[in-house]
Amino acid sequence: MPLTIREAFAAHALRAEYESQPAMVLPVTDRIAANLADGALPDQDVEPGQLLVAWNENGARRGKVLEQNAGNDVVFLIPRSDGTDVRVPASSLRSAALRLIGMAREDVRDRRDALAENDAAQEAFDAAVERGETPEPVVPRIPAFADGAFDRVDDVIRCVDAGIARTLDDPFADIVAKSAALAARYDMGRANANVLTPEQMERITTARALREEIGALQPEHPQALAPAGQPYRGEGKAKNSVDAMDISGQGFSAAQMSAVAGNPVLVREVFSVLTTTPAQDLVAKHLDATGFASVVQDLARHAENDWSVDALASVGAVLADRMPGYRFDTRMYTKDDTDILLVRDHAGAYLYAWDRESRVAEINVNDRILSTYSEADVPGDDDLHALRIAVREMRHDNGAEIDFAWGDAMVENEDDMEPDF
Repeated sequence: MPLTIREAFAAHALRAEYESQPAMVLPVTDRIAANLADGALPDQDVEPGQLLVAWNENGARRGKVLEQNAGNDVVFLIPRSDGTDVRVPASSLRSAALRLIGMAREDVRDRRDALAENDAAQEAFDAAVERGETPEPVVPRIPAFADGAFDRVDDVIRCVDAGIARTLDDPFADIVAKSAALAARYDMGRANANVLTPEQMERITTARALREEIGALQPEHPQALAPAGQPYRGEGKAKNSVDAMDISGQGFSAAQMSAVAGNPVLVREVFSVLTTTPAQDLVAKHLDATGFASVVQDLARHAENDWSVDALASVGAVLADRMPGYRFDTRMYTKDDTDILLVRDHAGAYLYAWDRESRVAEINVNDRILSTYSEADVPGDDDLHALRIAVREMRHDNGAEIDFAWGDAMVENEDDMEPDF
C-alpha cells in the first residue's frame, strides 16, 4: 500500500537538527521512493538519494527537499543511554554514513561486552551468596547508546548509495563529482566489509606475514602461504620505451589527478595484479584524442592477448568489488620488453607502462586482495606463538634435502665461460 509522507517520516526518519533547529530527516532510499504515493509532494518529485527534512515553525510543520551533495546544515542526533545525544554532522552525507557505520559496529561490540561482563558479575554474586557471604548487589553495565539508536542507519547508507548512483548517471556531473562518487562507493564498501578492530586486523596481518615467510622457506608446509612478489626495481626500460613514442598530451589536470590518484590504496590493489613495480614507479601519461589514436596506431602489431586475458580479468574483479559502477575500457600491448596498458574512463584516456619482467604471472585475487575477514579469522595467542616457533625453526632448517655438491655446478660453469676481451 502506498506510503504517505507522514507515514514515511514515522517509519524511517531520524532525529536531527536542520539549520540549528530541531528537525526530522528522512533519507530517501530506492524502496521508500517507490512506495511513496503518487503526488506525495505537491509540484515536486521525490527521488532516491534525496533527504526530506521537516521542522516546527510558529505552530506549523515545514518541509523541504534536500540534495545530499548540496552541503546542507544537517546534524544527526544519536541517543545515548544517559539521555544525551551524539551529534553527527551530515553536511557531507557520505562522511556521516561512514561515521554511523563505525558507531553502529562499536555499539554491537559494546552490547556484547556489557552482556558478558554482566553475566560474569552475576555469576560471581551467586557464588558469593552460596558461600554465605553478603555481596553488594550487581549493578549492570548499560551500553553507551540507547536501545534502537542505530535502527535507521541502514536507510542512511542506502540513501547515500542511491545518491552515488544518481551522480554517476548524471550527464551534468563533472569529472570531480563522478570521481568523488566512485571514491565514496569504495569507502562505503570498505567500511561495510572491515568488521574487525585495528587490533584484530593487526593479528591477522602478523599471522599472514609469518605464513608468507613459511611459504618462502617450506612451500609444502600446511601453514604456508605463497609470499607476495618483491617490489621490482628495474632498469627503466618502460620509461625509455614510452619516451621513444611520439605521444601528444596535455598532462594531468587537477580533476584528472583527483580521479587517477585520489585513492592510493585502490591504485596499489589494481596494479598489484599486473606488476610488482610499485605504483609510484609506473610510467603514467594522460592522452588527448590525438595521442590516444597515435599510441593505438603505433602499437597495433603489439597487442598482448595471452597473459593479459587473465590479468585484465583480475583487474576487473578488483574494481567490480571495490568500486561497483565504475565503467572503463582497457587495451594491453607489449613492445620492447615493456607492458603498456591503455585505459579510458569518465576522466579521460591514460597510458601506464612497466618493465615486462616485473609482470605478475599468476595471482589468486580472492585470497591476495579481496579477502574479507571475520572474527573467526583472528588468530589467538597460541596460534601466533605456534607460527613464530615454526618460522624460527625453519630459518635454521627448512627441511629440504642437503646438497653437498652445490658448488660444483658453479665451478663447471665458470670453466666453460668464454674469455671476454
